[in-house]
Amino acid sequence: MNGTIRQLNLPWSRLLDAIESKLSDQVALLALEPEATTRMLHLQAEARSAEDMIDFVEALDGDKRFTSVRL
Repeated sequence: MNGTIRQLNLPWSRLLDAIESKLSDQVALLALEPEATTRMLHLQAEARSAEDMIDFVEALDGDKRFTSVRL
């Protein structure tokens, strides 16, 4: 039950807004997998090129709402 409460208390709208603002026509978001206990969010995305994916990851990493972004 505590796990469910932690997931509900995450700032979902802010997280989704942050991710959506970094997407482009070159990158498609396929899945979001939250882990409330560790405060991690795993994303699955697809890009037209490696450079497009790197640009997306760097854009997320530059956003202060995320503490660590890894490819």
